[in-house]
Amino acid sequence: MSIENAKALLERVKNDAEFRSKMEAAGSKEERTRLAQAEGFYCTEDEWNKATNEMSDEELVQVSGGACWDCGDHTGIQSLVGI
Repeated sequence: MSIENAKALLERVKNDAEFRSKMEAAGSKEERTRLAQAEGFYCTEDEWNKATNEMSDEELVQVSGGACWDCGDHTGIQSLVGI
């Protein structure tokens, strides 16, 4: 587990529309985590949060398409995976 893995997952979600759609379609954090791990991405929730916190709000909206998953206080990609 590492911040590098979290950043690699973030890049995959940003650049791979099909993968992003699969993540969006997953019904829970657990499903999204299983999907990410099946693709070789292992990171903690803290590492994921650090990777997404390095992005600007504009970048987050662009990656997430303005959508929100498991929103709470987070929007878009920050809560998409929620590893």
